[in-house]
Amino acid sequence: ARALLYFEHHLRAAKNVINQASLNPYYPEGGGLDDASAAFLAATHQGLAEPDALQAISRLRSRPRPLDALGVDDMMDVDDKLRSDPSLNAAAAARRRAEDALLQHEQNGEWTEALTHYESALQRRGADVEPTASLDGAEWGRLRCLQGLGHLRALEREANALIAQRPAVSAELAEAGAAAAWRLGRWDSLEGFLGVLDDAGSPSQAGTTGGGSFGGEHGRPGGEAAVGRVLLALHRRDAEGVARAATAARDALLTPLAAAAMEGSYRRAHPTITQLHLLREAEEAMAAVTSLERATEGRGRGAVKGVDMLADWETRLELTPTALATREPILALRRATYNALNAKNAAAYTWLAQAKLCRSSGHHGAAQLALLEARAALEGVAATNPLARDGDGRPSPGMALAVEQAKLLWASGKQHRAVVEIQEALNDPALANADPKTASSAQLRLARWSAATGGKPKRELQDVYKSVLADQKYSEKANFHAAKWMDDLWKDATRREQQRAATGGSETIQKQRRNYDVDEKSIDYVEDVINFYATSLRYGHRHVYESLPRLLTVWFDVGASAAAHEAKDRRQQLTVEQQKERKVASKVTANLKTFASTLPLYVWLPALPQLSSRLLHPHQEVGALIHDLLYRLVKHFPNQVLWSMTAMARSLHLERADAAQRILDRAREGAPPALRPLFDQSASLADQLIRVCAFQPKPLANNRPAKTFSLKTEFPALKRLTPCQVMVPGQVALTPNLPPPTMRNAANKHLVPSVTEWSAFNQDVATIESIEDEVSVLASLQKPKKLTIVGSDGHKYAFLCKPKDDLRKDLRMMEFTTMLNRLLARDPSSRKRRLYLRTFAVLPLTEDCGIIEWVPNTTGLRHVIQALYVQDGIYTKQTLGDVKRMHESLKATPTTWMSEILKKFPPVFHRWFLNRWKDRPAAWHGARTAFAHTAAVWSMVGHVVGLGDRHGENILLDQESGDCVHVDFSCLFDKGLELETPEMVPFRLTQNIVDGLGAGGYEGTFMRVCEITLGVLRSHREALMSVLETFVHDPLLEWTKGSKARGRGEADNSPERARDQLEKIRSRLEGVVVGVGAAPSLPLSCQGQARRLIEEAVSRSNLGRMYVWWMSWN
Repeated sequence: ARALLYFEHHLRAAKNVINQASLNPYYPEGGGLDDASAAFLAATHQGLAEPDALQAISRLRSRPRPLDALGVDDMMDVDDKLRSDPSLNAAAAARRRAEDALLQHEQNGEWTEALTHYESALQRRGADVEPTASLDGAEWGRLRCLQGLGHLRALEREANALIAQRPAVSAELAEAGAAAAWRLGRWDSLEGFLGVLDDAGSPSQAGTTGGGSFGGEHGRPGGEAAVGRVLLALHRRDAEGVARAATAARDALLTPLAAAAMEGSYRRAHPTITQLHLLREAEEAMAAVTSLERATEGRGRGAVKGVDMLADWETRLELTPTALATREPILALRRATYNALNAKNAAAYTWLAQAKLCRSSGHHGAAQLALLEARAALEGVAATNPLARDGDGRPSPGMALAVEQAKLLWASGKQHRAVVEIQEALNDPALANADPKTASSAQLRLARWSAATGGKPKRELQDVYKSVLADQKYSEKANFHAAKWMDDLWKDATRREQQRAATGGSETIQKQRRNYDVDEKSIDYVEDVINFYATSLRYGHRHVYESLPRLLTVWFDVGASAAAHEAKDRRQQLTVEQQKERKVASKVTANLKTFASTLPLYVWLPALPQLSSRLLHPHQEVGALIHDLLYRLVKHFPNQVLWSMTAMARSLHLERADAAQRILDRAREGAPPALRPLFDQSASLADQLIRVCAFQPKPLANNRPAKTFSLKTEFPALKRLTPCQVMVPGQVALTPNLPPPTMRNAANKHLVPSVTEWSAFNQDVATIESIEDEVSVLASLQKPKKLTIVGSDGHKYAFLCKPKDDLRKDLRMMEFTTMLNRLLARDPSSRKRRLYLRTFAVLPLTEDCGIIEWVPNTTGLRHVIQALYVQDGIYTKQTLGDVKRMHESLKATPTTWMSEILKKFPPVFHRWFLNRWKDRPAAWHGARTAFAHTAAVWSMVGHVVGLGDRHGENILLDQESGDCVHVDFSCLFDKGLELETPEMVPFRLTQNIVDGLGAGGYEGTFMRVCEITLGVLRSHREALMSVLETFVHDPLLEWTKGSKARGRGEADNSPERARDQLEKIRSRLEGVVVGVGAAPSLPLSCQGQARRLIEEAVSRSNLGRMYVWWMSWN
């Protein structure tokens, strides 16, 4: 990190182009780094393990300038060079492209492609070239590729051969050979490599990082030979030798660990921590082997005892990062241990774990090699005892091996072969009977894959799912995927019914239905869909944020359709299908009522917004159950749910307000006497806060607006309310926590914990002790107030009281981002980069005011950039006037206007990171990476939901972490396109934001995170859309017709407009680019959509058309 900081500073001082914000006019598409600088920058990012940033290197290299940008002397030089060698420029460009591709391949772990590059380089060198004393880059690269691909035997052979030929680098080669030898369990070979290291006097024998040219660039924890030395002693059953080698290795690790600690860099310390992990497990392995030798029972039972001593290894592995560089050496060490214990099945399972790890990382070749090794180990077990089990209780891994092989085929794009592989394994009675649990899971996977590929007809798939559910009756996963499949059938049947309705149900269509068996009714699937989703919720919560919203959506829709039929029945006779729909709606509602009485109440908490938005559901039975669920939630979780329901009782919609108040009155009557004051205090507090939001303090004596006012003077009733039992409504306190998957119901291990066994909220919540007297009035248009609450825990909590704004948009946006955070945490690519969005509490009090949790330690983007311009003397009192006059004269030509204004305001945002973290390079790099990640995620989310008004005051910067935090979501659902000056960009990506992204700008890290975010959004669009669908049934105030002309309760809801807006969002989630000043596109890939959006965001033509005080130059 320190090298990157200093080198970027050097590049900027030399006026090199390092991102799009600093492009010179004659470099319209690329950068301006020479080859040496680009290579150093690439090596630095490689050392930081940043494959995303490497993708931008090729864009930073110097490129030939167009002839019209060259001077006369330059043109003569270029002409002379091209005349002497016309291929010079083309060859150099090709070489640079190859180097850039090689860097990306190696950093991304694409070892097959990287090996091709190195083999090509070695072949071009020719056989007549004398080898040098040391290895060149291509030779070292080839060795790294062999280890990365898992070709350990080839690596061992080559290292042995090269040691004799290149004695000058024998220590580095021995380190490489030792890494392969101890993984393969070739102890004689390992002893030879360690002897070479001893003869060379290499520090590797003490456990330091030897062979930096090999291990360091490869990215594995250093000290491969040190680990090998410990394992060799283990193999010899030399407990004292293990202790000596481990102690020496730890002593040698103190220096690199101390250096990393001084810099505060966990990334730098991580390889050392991983090696400490290896040393600890090696010592535990020695203890297990000693136990085996002391056992008086037979060999097999002794092995059981030895493996039992290592029972916590699996749990420990789950706590480590899922990176291949971390887990692969751990698995290799454990494999050596299990072989020493003669626990062959356990050793085979480590190969399976490694295959899964390689597959998940995209290293399919290495995964296949690991599977071959697992198969070889399995055959060795089968030759002696086919049904042998190790001490960990796991069966022979034959079925698990077949399933992993099928998964690898599927990941490689060979879907048909994957289905065949798993089907053949299930048809083998020996495999299925040896491991029934894995066989049942394989059958579920077969059903899912067959549905995805269309490999089985519907009736056959139904039989497969029935068989799976018979074996996995109590599995959340099995029930959830059965529900998903039935849900897909329901959607398909609904779509075909709509198509038939559009054609008028002609005689030809009716004939086709009879001939081709397409007479399924969507209503036939509803009961199964709801029952399977509901059943899955009883047994786990992994899919709760997908299953629960979808269950409610289907139930609500069927109930609404049945209610419409009931209204129609009063006027005319219903058809058979309509009568059936009414019966199904009543039946599933009765089933859900029974289900709701047995399900722990905390499971319904994630659906609170969805339930409250359907408070006025037209179906009587559905509405009654919704009211009952809300009543139970208020009764059992009053601190959290009251904030939502109290505001609902103050709705401008009379019926909605009355329904909410009835629920609150019922909950108050059923509450214990000690809790009843809480209901009264919540109501009074809400009324007082509504008054604070609307309050406008009187101007001061000099007619200047007041910046503060006294709460005691203006709102004495609010001061008298404190202290009270009302909870401080922070985001953490309002967010429910569901139990971990491992926690089960004490009475029934198949069920989730009961409501008495698990608390969804912290019981020790902070209540409102007092409110500080001084209230700040902010200078923005609506004059919001900053209120500070003192909690019973002694902490201060700041909130913004915001008037004249429908905060339900902000609330839904926070619910959307909260769900997205959970989905990002489950996605491997996102989890690796720790992608997330900052959330905060939003509490609407009515449809036009509410309170928002203040985000601490933040400052506005505009204030940061303006302060830097003030330091440079660029921004003065006259600046805004000058900008306005320039805009008036040039606004007819937006591109010219942007070009001229950018000349006056150079990019400066990178200096904010330098100023705050200059003395802490690791923190500087972490903050800038955090900014790039959060800015990219917010950009994609903002585009999808049509978020506008992203000026510099609505984008905050966390001054401790560097996170980008967006606030004020009033301009949602493409409202920016309806402004007097329409917003033409999909999100804010101005020159200063690009400058803050560092070398490469939006290429590399920002672009890759955009692609990942779009992938997650698309993969879970149904779950995310369920959050926004609440607007259809609880529409925004601005969508209601004539709301100002009508009185309370007479507002005309406008669900159609909500549906139109949601359809735009759905289109974006399918890859269609809409609403950015360009014609809608055909569906694009995630990569294509991200690049297209970024091009629209940085377009000078689009930026030049923005409202002038949006400040496109900032």
